[in-house]
Amino acid sequence: MIIKESRYVPVNKVQKIREYFPMLSKIENPALREKVIQCWVRMWEESHWTELKDCPFTPPFPDISLVDHVNCVGEMALAMADILEKNNGS
Repeated sequence: MIIKESRYVPVNKVQKIREYFPMLSKIENPALREKVIQCWVRMWEESHWTELKDCPFTPPFPDISLVDHVNCVGEMALAMADILEKNNGS
């Protein structure tokens, strides 16, 4: 009998990930969306950061949080997709 390792994921961290990354709601596939959230929670739990928003994007830019960077890049990607669709059709 194989027993899969279960991993307790604190609900408050899942809720915070959803708050920090509102763009996650745009992922239409619920299973994929939950896997992305699980990846973020795992990364957070393996880090030394108590609060994910305190994690810098990169040491040369300590005033830019990783959360802000990811949201910015996500917004840019969606904007580019909209422009491509407008100019090249769907």
